[in-house]
Amino acid sequence: MASLTTATVGTLALFLLANHQTVLANHDRQYASLPSLSRSVAGVTSTSQHNLSSNKHSSSSNHLLRKTFIGNNNHKFWSLRGGALVDPATKIEFDDKLGNLSLLGVGVRKKGPIKVYSVGVYTNDDVAGTIAALPKSNKEGVLTTLRESIKSASKTSTTTFLLKMSFKVGAEKMAAAIAESVDPRTSDKGAVETLKQLILDGVAAKGAATPGTTLQFDCSDEGVKVSVDGTEIGSAPGLCQAFSDVFLDKDGVSPALRDSIVENSCDKAVAPKSSSSTSDRKSSSGDESLESIESTLIQKKEQAKGKVDVELVKLEAVESKLKPVQDAATGVAFDPKLDDGLYLIGAGSRKKSFIKLYAIAMYASPTVLHFLSSFQLGEEHQREASLALRNASRALDTLSPTTSFVLNIVFPVDAKTIAGAIAKSVQVRFGGPSSDVD
Repeated sequence: MASLTTATVGTLALFLLANHQTVLANHDRQYASLPSLSRSVAGVTSTSQHNLSSNKHSSSSNHLLRKTFIGNNNHKFWSLRGGALVDPATKIEFDDKLGNLSLLGVGVRKKGPIKVYSVGVYTNDDVAGTIAALPKSNKEGVLTTLRESIKSASKTSTTTFLLKMSFKVGAEKMAAAIAESVDPRTSDKGAVETLKQLILDGVAAKGAATPGTTLQFDCSDEGVKVSVDGTEIGSAPGLCQAFSDVFLDKDGVSPALRDSIVENSCDKAVAPKSSSSTSDRKSSSGDESLESIESTLIQKKEQAKGKVDVELVKLEAVESKLKPVQDAATGVAFDPKLDDGLYLIGAGSRKKSFIKLYAIAMYASPTVLHFLSSFQLGEEHQREASLALRNASRALDTLSPTTSFVLNIVFPVDAKTIAGAIAKSVQVRFGGPSSDVD
């Protein structure tokens, strides 16, 4: 296949994923070279009129997008069907069951402002029962009891920590970060190195721990079994307690997980065990009760499915009215939606003196549109709207995992020049090593 030597008239798509924030890093100059794009995205009313063809559709669509994709966060920890939970920081969902283990709580692992991953902890019913009746007010007592119960039960049962990535992390960094957290909690340095290598091998096989990647750590008396995206990698011996403490002791890496466990797994009524003389007599009524519960759950599930279907129909109706947006300077038109579900936020052009080099469009998730929906047109709102855009488009999570910039070249430029120009613009906004930009 011949190598590309010239960027001729056509489309060059730059999909800036986990590190796209480097382009948006400096609000004061983020669109200095693209004032037309800055104006295009400064007011969502303008964007809505372009995308939805009229104000009548823009207000209803914004409401629909908020309702369909954003939801309400009225609880500290989102609770779904049964005991399933959603981490409110990342919007990542955890099922209530993992095999025969039950979910105790979920939380986010942050590194500075970056939400790296969400973690859920699963235990058997006996371990969960040791803290179920404890009061939420005694947080440290609850977590101490839980850690002791996990240690006692490790000979016959497993406790699982399930990590779901929200931010892209390289294999070496991911392995090193977890190993560094385990290391001060154990004297077995050889086992820590084994754990580190297992994580490295599992993640490196797919390139990096990208958003959506799962890392599962099954802790038992035999050690910590590591799995990546459901594939078992191997086990590190003797680290069950140390690995559990990474998340559960007072210096745990996810305070939100500790809070969630206490909030969701304590202050629960524990039913007394029935004596043998009364168990048979109650069995039939118990079966009827279970059948009633199952029937109710099925009905609610069908009702929820129906509501989702209705919202999807409404969304499709709105999308059918979307129209392309044309950059006035170059005449290039951009589709209102990409195939991967991102919506057009705004369009502009890049000039070098009097030469129009390319037209550029920004595409983002409905979440980003939602953040911009409260701003009005006008220069007085431009700075605030741009800041909201910057923050929303950098918030990488499951609702907004990608922001895309599509460049349509209108003036012939050789490959080296276009690559160098874009890299130079990124470099001044990037605080990391220049090799990443290269």
